[in-house]
Amino acid sequence: MMQKNVLFITDPIDSLEPGHDTSLGLMEAAIKHGDRVFVTTPKDFVINSDSHVGNIYAAVREVTSFVKQQHPTKNKRVSAPVTNGTVVNMTLNYPPGSSAGKNSIAAPVAVLQRQDDRSDWSTQQIATRLHPKICVLNGGEATLSTEDKIAIVTDFPDLCPPSMITANADKLIGFAEHMKYEGDQKLVLKATQSYGGNDVKIIQLTDVNWQQQIRDYTQEKNATKRPMIVAQKFLSDVKNGDMRIFYINGKPIAAVNRVPSHEETLANMAQGGIGIAVPLRNISPTTMAAVHQVVDWGKRQGIVIVGIDVIGQDRPYITELNPGSPTGLIEAQEQLGQDVCSEAWVAIKEAIHEHQIAHGNLLSLHWQFISELFQHPGSYLANVTALAQRWLITRFS
Repeated sequence: MMQKNVLFITDPIDSLEPGHDTSLGLMEAAIKHGDRVFVTTPKDFVINSDSHVGNIYAAVREVTSFVKQQHPTKNKRVSAPVTNGTVVNMTLNYPPGSSAGKNSIAAPVAVLQRQDDRSDWSTQQIATRLHPKICVLNGGEATLSTEDKIAIVTDFPDLCPPSMITANADKLIGFAEHMKYEGDQKLVLKATQSYGGNDVKIIQLTDVNWQQQIRDYTQEKNATKRPMIVAQKFLSDVKNGDMRIFYINGKPIAAVNRVPSHEETLANMAQGGIGIAVPLRNISPTTMAAVHQVVDWGKRQGIVIVGIDVIGQDRPYITELNPGSPTGLIEAQEQLGQDVCSEAWVAIKEAIHEHQIAHGNLLSLHWQFISELFQHPGSYLANVTALAQRWLITRFS
């Protein structure tokens, strides 16, 4: 395949942790596959009304390579990104491969939204206005419509733990009273637009002041611009781990079981949880069937890259879907001894290719049909039918 320009929207690249942040693993895999990787942050976008300049662009730097270095705190060597340091403009409202001028680099085939905080409306608005031939993973509208904690509760009530979402303290207390009546001694409170185990509070329903704890937490969140709270049944199975299963373009890639450290109840690796890779073949059919439901639904919404969090063995509960920048893929790669990130990048490039076909013209679709005939003669009819359906949906939806 030809070399492709791809743009990652991340937090500042110097703030990403080598050997841990999935975005870095994907960047390294892209470079291994011969693609050019550029990085930017939401703060580096510019919209200019002068059509001679190109009205949407971003200040970007190229990641040229990865080098092995000693981790500053962990006893291991990790791959760290090397950038060329040169800041250039990348046009984003032009078709892939085109450029707006001598001071800009050609538009990318794909933009990967990987920043931790995806709740900034302006960035999401920009992402929906890029050139339609640029594949946005995951797209602005898609990430907004699948907000990780809300979507599971509203769209999959039979797969998630008993839950309530509200900013009303009295309603939360009523929900807690019901959980207590059911025999539960703990309740989980989470801010809807948070990540990494931040803003998670465990309420001990045996404490004499548990109601006041809920009121204090609610008051704290109501003082912010993000007041909505998820109250959820505490799952004691979390002591055995909170498993994250990575899917890309509808395909399972890897899984990591995040186990709380010592007597803690939070399994997030950012909160001290230990990530243990799980071979996909070892995951129960019941769990995989439940996860498939969420993944298939997410793909219809435009979610191509996602991590699904599951707690429980006999009765698996899905607690969150993570379409932002979920961690764990590099840990799976290191422990399984296989190039998981490269497998992930191959699946991403398949999604990019499908997007290009869907947004191409009849001539490109014709040549793709011929390509499918020679490359996959055994499944030719199914492949070309799927290609035609995607092209027609894109053209006439």
